Amino acid sequence: KLGEKETLKEVGCIDCHVDVNKKDKADHTKDVRMPTADVCGTCHLREFAERESERDTMIWPNGQW
Repeated sequence: KLGEKETLKEVGCIDCHVDVNKKDKADHTKDVRMPTADVCGTCHLREFAERESERDTMIWPNGQW
């Protein structure tokens, strides 16, 4: 985890697919996840807010498939 005013110097796969700033190894059979928008939003708040403001989930999906 990051401290309150700490920033990542570089982002790697483990930051999104396991845990932000994880230093030790991950077990690929148990720890790996596919991040969802809310996970991305923890670091990319502006982009997450923009995504949420553009959602049309009230009407979608509506017979598109």
